Amino acid sequence: MLKTVIESKEIQSYMTDPASVRQIADIAADALDVQHRSDADAGPETEGA
Repeated sequence: MLKTVIESKEIQSYMTDPASVRQIADIAADALDVQHRSDADAGPETEGA
């Protein structure tokens, strides 16, 4: 139980640190960008091919 409390406090400290939040946001934005580009490169899906 103590380990869970310590990990929870670590997560809370990361989430209140603006630099950590910015880094998480950048990672998420990059992942969404890659996914969007992959979807766009695939072109429209065709049914009944």
